[in-house]
Amino acid sequence: MGRAVVFDLTRQGVPVRLLETDVARARLVARRYGQGRATVVDVAGGAGLAAAVHAAAVLVNCGPYGLNLAAMDAALSARCHYVDLGGLFHTTRRQLARDGEFRRRGLLAVLGMGSAPGTTNVLARLGAGGLTRVEAIRVYNGGADFTPGRGALSFGFSPATLLDELSQRPMVFTKGRFRSAAPLSGGEDFRFDLGTQRVHLSLHSEVATLPLSFADKGLRECSFKIAYDERFSQYSPGVLLEFFNMRSLAAGRRSSLT
Repeated sequence: MGRAVVFDLTRQGVPVRLLETDVARARLVARRYGQGRATVVDVAGGAGLAAAVHAAAVLVNCGPYGLNLAAMDAALSARCHYVDLGGLFHTTRRQLARDGEFRRRGLLAVLGMGSAPGTTNVLARLGAGGLTRVEAIRVYNGGADFTPGRGALSFGFSPATLLDELSQRPMVFTKGRFRSAAPLSGGEDFRFDLGTQRVHLSLHSEVATLPLSFADKGLRECSFKIAYDERFSQYSPGVLLEFFNMRSLAAGRRSSLT
């Protein structure tokens, strides 16, 4: 999604700075998608990020959700607007606590504008827009990877985030209160356009924000369920972490999870 942001913005004539620790890969992205308008800045740690954001109009954070709070602090320091792809429930709640700081500086911060969260929230708003009362919002997320020659086990987004979604207790909003559930509980078969898939509860930020957005319409129930690749359910998070570390070493890169 970071590559898509670079492509879309530079195609509209907007200059983009790619802030990365993996400079070599960032330069490949700049050459392939940057339309000649993308430059690369090597950043390491919060101080480096804050300096790199200086004079930017907006910081678009496409990194793993564990960086969200540091990225927001960098945006505040640089006095620029902020948007990210989402964080898991607890991180999003901590991010929302920074609302007052952004308002005092006249800055906009938009959380969770990826696919899920993001598109899911927009669809919930569209669905509830004409209703006077909304009692429940249940998000079901399905998908499939049709990439030719796909490996036996591949990650569609940050492995660290996926491991947290698989292992941490999901949060649900029920009877007007937040509570936690067992990891990968609440399994059910759901029919998507691409076929029936098995979905499970997962820790996600939609549950942190939708009950606030629709409180005035009486929302009492909210949950998020996702269909993971069945192969992920066959392994414990520890086994998946070992697999990722081995793959990173084989590629000559050090895992960001270690």
